[in-house]
Amino acid sequence: MPVKALKISSELSTVINKAAAFLSSRGVSGYLVGGTVRDGLLGIRTHDIDLAVEGPALTLAREFADANGGAFVALNDEHQVARVILHADGREWRIDFAAMQGNLLEDLSRRDFTINAMAISLVEPLSEISQVQVIDPLNGIADLTSKKIRSCSDTVFQSDPVRMLRAVRLSVKLGFMLDPSTSKQIKVDAHLIIRSPGERVRDELARILEIPKAASSIRALDKLGLLLPIIPELKDAKDVQQPPEHYWDVFEHSVETVFFTEVVLRIPGITTSANVIREIVWNPEVEAYFQTPVGAEISRIGLIKLAALFHDIAKPETKMVDEKGKMHFYGHPEQGAEKIIAIMRRLRFSGKETEFVEKLVKYHLRPGLINGNLELPTRRAVYRYYRDTKPVSIDLLYMNLADYLAARGPLLEIEEWKRYSAKVRYTFAGIDEPKVVTPERLIDGNSIMQSLNLTPGPIVGELLETVREAQAVGKIKTREDAIALAKREFSKKPAPGADNSGLNIK
Repeated sequence: MPVKALKISSELSTVINKAAAFLSSRGVSGYLVGGTVRDGLLGIRTHDIDLAVEGPALTLAREFADANGGAFVALNDEHQVARVILHADGREWRIDFAAMQGNLLEDLSRRDFTINAMAISLVEPLSEISQVQVIDPLNGIADLTSKKIRSCSDTVFQSDPVRMLRAVRLSVKLGFMLDPSTSKQIKVDAHLIIRSPGERVRDELARILEIPKAASSIRALDKLGLLLPIIPELKDAKDVQQPPEHYWDVFEHSVETVFFTEVVLRIPGITTSANVIREIVWNPEVEAYFQTPVGAEISRIGLIKLAALFHDIAKPETKMVDEKGKMHFYGHPEQGAEKIIAIMRRLRFSGKETEFVEKLVKYHLRPGLINGNLELPTRRAVYRYYRDTKPVSIDLLYMNLADYLAARGPLLEIEEWKRYSAKVRYTFAGIDEPKVVTPERLIDGNSIMQSLNLTPGPIVGELLETVREAQAVGKIKTREDAIALAKREFSKKPAPGADNSGLNIK
């Protein structure tokens, strides 16, 4: 067994040693395995701990959770795999307990990739830098050194097709190459991915979108034959030509939009022209905003990248050429939004995550259409934008910038980009103008009903919205102004007995 330096954080070593002491107190042998060993040998920080134990993993995990104030989650009853979630040092630590399948060497041989098929016995306590003996039956250390992702066996993907997605993720995340034989295996077995539960495919797809260079990951999935079985709706986007202002076809443009989403969101390691970056609003408040969660399965940034991939998904069926030879895609945002709902449900995303992506797709053209051309928006246009696109208003502005950059590609004219981004920047500034975006309420529905002698009904909401918009653009400022406006607008409505459209008059 080779002796290697394992580099981990002091906080991680504390948690590992706590788990090791617990197993020892139960007379159970345990090993540090999988990604924890891999990342430790590479010096990459992690909050995940993978343990292989010679005993009842579910029982041990539950007892460890109870003893340390953690949460217990059974992951696989049949194969005895469970997770304990601990909170310590301001971090969340995930400790997976898995019962060994056979002896240790047999267990390691059943794993996915050689760089994940190494183990360290938990006999001695670990520190930040420990010289450890690595159990390495499949030469994982050699593959780490040569930066190679190599499968452990010829049947590794047949037993668990989701591992094919993991191969792509690890390759991009670590900057490693797929071993040629492993790439060939994936291409042969790619069709098997549809057998995997939607939840597991979703989880791995989410992890792929979370890491930088997601566009590279998507291209790799496509090259290996994995992308279209997961999202067959993207097939029709290939080779669909676009108007001259677009550099790429629909499919390539969609993938490039994912790349430029990472550009505009300042993802580490993703760079482009300084002339492009300096036109985009970025500050600590914006950065903090994009770190806020939307749902439980994937981050806000990951969802925006997913929406970027999907935003033109309905262009193929909406493409038409008019009598002058001009190309149009009428209605593609709305039709695309409908398709997104089915895709997100199929992949088992939550309702909140589905609504988030659906809205980004439905309104992805909206920022560029405010006031038309390259004029700065009016206060009314800014108000209506935030009203209609809530709660994705800010996310949408950044995705729209990415869409614009991906449309022009190498043909980007920097002066035109400055004018376009100025309009989007002006719209973004609206969030700092609460009187425009969310004006303080002058009157409520009860005030309108009392003043106009109405009962509850749609007309009350319509009048409230009219008042709110007039207030946002500065036409009214007082309660009296609001009541007077509501009365004027109401007087224009159809009289009772005509077409009341929901009027409820006392």
